This record gives sequence, structure tokens and C-alpha cells, in this order.
Amino acid sequence: MCIRDRIIPDLPTDSEDSFALTQNLKLKSVPVVSVNSSFERLTKLLNIPHSMVYLMSGTQVTGKGLQANKNLSQQIKTIRKTSKSKLGVGFGIQSIKDLKWVLKRADIAIIGSAFIEAREQGDLENFSLALKNVLDAENAPISILNNTKSRVHS
Repeated sequence: MCIRDRIIPDLPTDSEDSFALTQNLKLKSVPVVSVNSSFERLTKLLNIPHSMVYLMSGTQVTGKGLQANKNLSQQIKTIRKTSKSKLGVGFGIQSIKDLKWVLKRADIAIIGSAFIEAREQGDLENFSLALKNVLDAENAPISILNNTKSRVHS
């Protein structure tokens, strides 16, 4: 097994602890930025060696829907101009419409809560098939993140 990247949303990429963890394990960071991150903050984070950028689509509670608006579109454009790394957008992708919107603008769609909800509702097979059909049509990668540990059943 090879681990080369790390995403720790609750540990700022530019903190001393984050830097030590990244250096000690020889990992690249994945900065987590939001639509509200200032240009100065973006520039600072994107100057740290990274493999991709994770853009949170909004500031709402996770799983409450994609906030596809002017602010998100502008932040995507800013990141594209500032970094050559892959761009992943997540936080609120709940529908095929959301997924298509993201994939037209970003390299990676990051899905968490919608995956867990489909599993809990016993609809994981249909959900997975719908995702696969979109991904095949868009020729795009997808990342399934589980950031809702309290709702996961083993």
C-alpha cells in the first residue's frame, strides 16, 4: 500500500503540526479551501507543495446541498489561475445535476454524505450505477469520502 497524500480538514495545511506530519511521512498536502477563502489565504496555501486542491462548495452543514453560485464559480476560476494541480470540489453534491455542474468546472467530484445516505436508504446500487453512468459520459474521476463516521455501519 502506498500513501502519498493527506487530507485533514480540521488541521490547517499551514499549521506547524500539519507541516511536521507531512514532512515526517513524506506526504503531499491537499489544502482544503472554501468559497470564502481570501486570495491571500489561497495564495499562501497553494504555495505549500500539494497534489490537489479540495474546494468546499459552501459553508453549510455537510449534506445540505451544493451551493452552485457566483462565489463558487469565481473561486474555481481563481484556483485554476493560481494552481496547476487537480481541483476537487465537494461538500453538498447530492444529485446528478450537482455532479454534472461540478464536473464541468473541476477535475474531481468529492462525494461524502450522499453516498452514506444512499447506503442507509438501501439504494446504494442505484446510486452507484447513476454515478457510473455520469462518470463514463464525462470521462471523469470521482472521490468518495466518508466524513460522517457516526453514520457508518460495519
